[in-house]
Parts: sequence; C-alpha cells; structure tokens
Amino acid sequence: MTVNDLEVGRNARETLRVLQALRSGELCPEAWKPGESTLTTYNEWIGQIFPRLSKAALARASNHLQTIRLKAGDVVIRQGDEPDRFYIVADGEVDVVRHTAEGTSVPLATLRRGEVFGEIGILEKTRRTADVRARTNVEVLALDWRDFKDLLDASDPTARDFLQIVEQRRATLPP
Repeated sequence: MTVNDLEVGRNARETLRVLQALRSGELCPEAWKPGESTLTTYNEWIGQIFPRLSKAALARASNHLQTIRLKAGDVVIRQGDEPDRFYIVADGEVDVVRHTAEGTSVPLATLRRGEVFGEIGILEKTRRTADVRARTNVEVLALDWRDFKDLLDASDPTARDFLQIVEQRRATLPP
C-alpha cells in the first residue's frame, strides 16, 4: 500500500517497482528493476555449491560460515564422530579414508578446492562415515549442521542435489 497526500501525484510504475524489489527478497538499490543486479552479496563458494538458492539465502548462509585453517596431517573429521558441520574446501587438499571393521584403511578420495564433505552424517542422521585429514595445508569453510539443513529445507532442488551426492558417495563406501 502506498499513501500519498491529496496534492501529490501517484506513480503506479514506481509502486510496482517497489513491490517487485520487495518480492525479490534481496537488497535492491534505488531505481532497481527486475533482472538488474542487487546489492545482496554472498561468499562465492556458497554460490557455487548451492547454485539453486536465492541470493538472499546465500547471503544468510555466508554470514554463518566459519573459516578453519589446518596444517597437513591435521584431522578435520574422525570416523564415528557425531556430524556437527558441513565443509567446503576453499584451498588445499584433504584425503577421505574409511576404516573397515577388519582394521584396514581404505582411501576413498582426495578432495580439492570447491569440493564438499560432511553431508552424509547430517543428511542420514548417522555418525561420520570416514576420516577426513588435511593432505596439504588447507582452508575449509564450515557451516553448522543446522544452517546446512536450513539451506536444504529452503530449496527442494538443492536438497535433491545433495541426496544424489550422498547416494553416489554411499555407493563407493566399503562395508
């Protein structure tokens, strides 16, 4: 609703533009029109990992990211631990290793910049399925499990994308 004094002209186009800006859910500059850039900013890694989310959701998630720097050999996740975070590799490499019941260690993957880990335990509500150890000095971006779940709850396509990742990774896990 707009309210104007009787002596002031009305501008229906401006009212429509303001409504469209409000519906975008983003921070819009003066004279913004649909299809133009907004002022909403977010971490580039979040945007790449969650391409189906709105800029507003990406910006909220970016505010919850924690940067963690580790040295080569440091453990990020230990198999059997409770899932507490979702991770994005921002720099460096990490190794994913599964320990079997027989006591052997099975290398599963080496993850590099832009790859993710930690989603299986969160989505399946189960303990961590493997160790993740820094192969090199590494920088990871961590998102609390609740914030990660909130992102998936905000977008069915994003949730489906991550469930597909879990299925692919589960298929490669040894017993």
